[in-house]
Amino acid sequence: MAIKTIKINISSKELEERRLRCEMQRQFKKPDRVPVVPILDAWYWLSKIGKSYKEYFSSAKSMLECQLLAQKWFLENIRSDLYKIIIHPVFAYVSEAGTFGAEVEFRENDIPWVKKHPIENDDDLEKLEKIDPISSGLHGKELKFREDMLKIAGNYKIRFRDGLEIGIEDKIGINYNVFSYAEGLVGIMGVAGRTLGPMIVANDLRGSEKMYMDVIASPEFAKRLLNIVTDKIIKWIEYTKEIMGESKEGVFIGDDGAGNLSPTIYREVLLPFHKKIKEYFGGYTTFHTCGKVEHLFKIISQDLGVDDFSGVGYQNDKDIVANNFGGNTVLSGNINPNNIDLGTRESIIEECRDAIEHFASFGGYFLKGGDDPPPTAPVENINYMYEASLKYGKY
Repeated sequence: MAIKTIKINISSKELEERRLRCEMQRQFKKPDRVPVVPILDAWYWLSKIGKSYKEYFSSAKSMLECQLLAQKWFLENIRSDLYKIIIHPVFAYVSEAGTFGAEVEFRENDIPWVKKHPIENDDDLEKLEKIDPISSGLHGKELKFREDMLKIAGNYKIRFRDGLEIGIEDKIGINYNVFSYAEGLVGIMGVAGRTLGPMIVANDLRGSEKMYMDVIASPEFAKRLLNIVTDKIIKWIEYTKEIMGESKEGVFIGDDGAGNLSPTIYREVLLPFHKKIKEYFGGYTTFHTCGKVEHLFKIISQDLGVDDFSGVGYQNDKDIVANNFGGNTVLSGNINPNNIDLGTRESIIEECRDAIEHFASFGGYFLKGGDDPPPTAPVENINYMYEASLKYGKY
């Protein structure tokens, strides 16, 4: 097979400048300006490269090529500070549920979804306990996709505007948190080891309504489900770190299911499992939940104690965010994706200015949506965040 060269109209020098800017910001060293890290999921970029979900998930080769084309499109069209090229097999937001027994439907041109929830009773929990979290279901398919990607990786090169060529053999990961934590696009960090979160996975296995009823009416059942799920998540993350040759330390814990819980119930029912994952891996811990969760901020800040709060939801009051996390936690987000979708240049830049004024002085703040803009958002609206950083984000 002839080598395919993906020509990306950006210089490698600029990517290095972005890397340095992002690393300084993560270390609270305050670079020249606030970095901008808009996250665009597959529902946004697939149409931009002329591909469907069916094509994307059809084979390892197709997924690899789609991600390469997406990164070319992103780097050439989106003004940002994202710099890291990583390719990895990923099945959107259903990988864990589709490994732990949920029936997943892959649709023609929409994100895959959980069609049937398998957990009804204690017998089902016993069946769940027997599932291998590494070789079963979609995790097993991800491992096979990665194996296939590695076999063909030598057939591809990336050439930057300044003539530098790189291979992709060392860019193919597994279970990566790449800031775009679900879809494998350019990121600011590449820690192998992520989970969408015990509560989100439990919701997919049990059904959201039943699960939230359980935490009130049958808390022991809910905790048992969460404990089984958490143990399997830990085994999977540990395995992916081992095959990538990476340190055990560091983990990404997402959990959009947390925000629907009161502080009391979160502390009693879900926090122990977030802490279990964090304490097992230690090191740098990134946390994500993108709803209105300001009622949990004190617990997340003081009891869970994360290093990085990725994708803070736009619904949360900026003063409360700053008071709980400013200066001791890396922050990103808090910009309304609906404004990015439907707003004007003036409204978007003004919202970004307000966020910069609230967070930038602490250091450690990355400008991004809270969370992803919808697929209808105009490219120029996304790029107004970068314009706002140039105008208001200089240190």
